Amino acid sequence: MSVTSVKRTVPDWSNGLPQDLLKFISNMLTSGQDVSSFHSVCNTWRDVLPFERFTPILMLSFHPELHESSITFCNMIEEKTIVMSLPEVNGKVACGASHAWVAVMDEAPSVILLNPFTSSHRSVFKEGGDG
Repeated sequence: MSVTSVKRTVPDWSNGLPQDLLKFISNMLTSGQDVSSFHSVCNTWRDVLPFERFTPILMLSFHPELHESSITFCNMIEEKTIVMSLPEVNGKVACGASHAWVAVMDEAPSVILLNPFTSSHRSVFKEGGDG
């Protein structure tokens, strides 16, 4: 008697869902916090839903001496705050934010652009270096 083995694979939820289903799900999201969670899954999910559909959120200032590794955002219309853990900001000062990017600077001085929604980061300036 021969035995046939069946190999089961785990579905890739980030790239395996049909675009129509992702669009349907994204249309059900009602808050910026839901959207930021949806965006954090992967590029495919991020591309389905533009942030422009939601109220802008403001980044609240933070202080490097508090040794915090998070950024707090405030949605004035929904009267909610969103705290996002971002270890890259620990010991740094925010020096600007635009289009979902946060510019942070340390004592060196070096400036890094961080996107807390995608976890992307870019070195912009580093004293004594090319950046």
